[in-house]
Amino acid sequence: MIFLVERVRAAAVRCGSETLGAIGPGLLVQVGFVREDTDALVGEGARRLLTLRVFPDRSGRLACACAESAAEILLVPAFVLTAEAAASGRLDFGAAAPPARARELFERLCERLKHLHSGRVASGRFGAAMRIAAEHDGPVPFVCRLTATTTQE
Repeated sequence: MIFLVERVRAAAVRCGSETLGAIGPGLLVQVGFVREDTDALVGEGARRLLTLRVFPDRSGRLACACAESAAEILLVPAFVLTAEAAASGRLDFGAAAPPARARELFERLCERLKHLHSGRVASGRFGAAMRIAAEHDGPVPFVCRLTATTTQE
């Protein structure tokens, strides 16, 4: 599972003229799933997102997590995060989870975060051609990759 996490002042995801999800201050999280991803990894991914200390404390240090900062979360499915770039410039999506499985994992991640997080959790739509608008706060982007081996630490 690969997350591209960005701290934002506001973000929205749209499909055509429809707003699928919008948040105020919080995290814009694009997520891609690979073939090896499991339901257990989704639970660990939700926990890790909620405990990432990417918000400033009173002294300006990145020391606060979502719950401590009343952050909102916008999840956007992004299978392109699974791409490997070949020397030819061609993108290889061979590691990506099959679409039906990735959709299932994305929906479980959304449900898990809504269950665990007291703040607002919004999402895009799997398989839709979406446009993301974001007012970045920082910039503070992070790439997080979770695998079964990284969660056993």
